[in-house]
Amino acid sequence: MGHQRSKQGYFPRAVLAAGLTWLVLTFQGLVMRAFHRMDFEMIVTISVVTFLASILAGLAVAALVRNNSLAMVVLSQLVGIALVGFAARY
Repeated sequence: MGHQRSKQGYFPRAVLAAGLTWLVLTFQGLVMRAFHRMDFEMIVTISVVTFLASILAGLAVAALVRNNSLAMVVLSQLVGIALVGFAARY
C-alpha cells in the first residue's frame, strides 16, 4: 500500500490542516472541562484560542509539508497543541 500523495495547492492544504486541527483542539478543550463549570464565556474563549492556534499551525505546516496530507494534519495538531499550551500559560 503506497503513501497518499497530495497535489493540492497551498491554500487547500492550509484549510485542511487548520480545519481538522481546530476540530480536534476544540473538542479536546471542551471535553476536558467539567460540565457544571462550563459557561458561554469559557466556550467562546476555548473556541477562539483554538481557532487562532489552528490557523497559525495550519499555515505554517502547509508551507513545510507538501506531499503527505496525513503527516501535515498530524504535525499541525502537534503545533496547535503547543500553541494552545503556550497561550494557556501566559
